[in-house]
Amino acid sequence: AAAAAATTTTAAATTTTVALNCATCAACVVGDTGPGGGIVFYVSATNFTSTGSDCGTTCKYLEAAPANWLTGTIGDPLRAWASGSPVKNTLLASGAVRTGIGSGFQNSLDIFRQGNVAATSAAVEARAYQGNGKTDWYLPSKDELNQMCKWQRGVALAPEATVCALGTLNLGAGAAGFVSSRYMSSSENSATIACDQDFGGGTQYCVSKEHSRFVRPVRAFG
Repeated sequence: AAAAAATTTTAAATTTTVALNCATCAACVVGDTGPGGGIVFYVSATNFTSTGSDCGTTCKYLEAAPANWLTGTIGDPLRAWASGSPVKNTLLASGAVRTGIGSGFQNSLDIFRQGNVAATSAAVEARAYQGNGKTDWYLPSKDELNQMCKWQRGVALAPEATVCALGTLNLGAGAAGFVSSRYMSSSENSATIACDQDFGGGTQYCVSKEHSRFVRPVRAFG
């Protein structure tokens, strides 16, 4: 009998395509979910420096923590700039006078090093947040807070020098959970005064460090 012809079977190659997104190093736009699980609220035209952040000198984006970011709390918590001790409320946190984009991380470290604690200090509470396993969250500087205010109200983000105004609360892409009240920045104005911003109307203020304001952490990435 004639031998049977040999049969060869070749499995078809399988190709899996993984779509890149903002959280996996693709270009981000405002409203995207960032690598820290927050919402991107600022995109810089050029790299900026955030000393201490993972991105270092090659930062390009800022993301805000999501609504209800603090476990066990509905909405953003209230914290003072410095802890309850009268001594800390009347001392300069050496170096925490920076106001620019990218300066909030260093400000927050300086506030922490002063001996403040999360239960009563906005910056220390922000630093304690570790959304999506990221440990470089911080309390935004005065200018970073202004950009966050503009984003959540759905108004133009550029130029950066324009103070937040107009718009509607939580209108910005991905914005949620903000209240029509004042949020704390990490920028101090003097030994007893720190800067905050009204997210209802956009006005910036300088107030006593002992006054409690709402807190929303941010982080920089590239």
